[in-house]
Amino acid sequence: MNLATILDMVAEGMPDRVLIGDRDGGLTAAGLRAKALAGARHIVASGADRLVYLGPNGPGFPVALFAAVFAGVPFLPLNYRLGDRQLAEVLDRQGRPLVATDTPERVPGRETVPAGFFADIAPDDTPPATLPPLTLPPTRCRSRRSPRTPTRSRSCS
Repeated sequence: MNLATILDMVAEGMPDRVLIGDRDGGLTAAGLRAKALAGARHIVASGADRLVYLGPNGPGFPVALFAAVFAGVPFLPLNYRLGDRQLAEVLDRQGRPLVATDTPERVPGRETVPAGFFADIAPDDTPPATLPPLTLPPTRCRSRRSPRTPTRSRSCS
């Protein structure tokens, strides 16, 4: 199970539950999923091989995290207080990232979107066309001994 699966389960089971923000106008599970899928389509279309988030915490952060998961790229949150030299050193090791930041002048030569881009993106729950196939390792059941039960029980079915 990965984060995308967890969000899918919550969005299907409790779509109207507010996950981010206040109860009156916050982002619901279905809304978070729809925004994350729209963000994932943007990441895939950009050709980025990872998403770097260089901004303050806010509603855009979890949307960006799930967008990266749905796009199948690593998510790298960075402290926006990093010095320019340290930031350049980290980014130089990142291949071709899409950088979400409110200070694009700090990351010259890199493709950027505003840090609030993912919070403000129009919801669209269509998965990206080039979404990588999800491969999960086979499930293994192990026997375990409970201290209260002298017999063996299965830990999964």
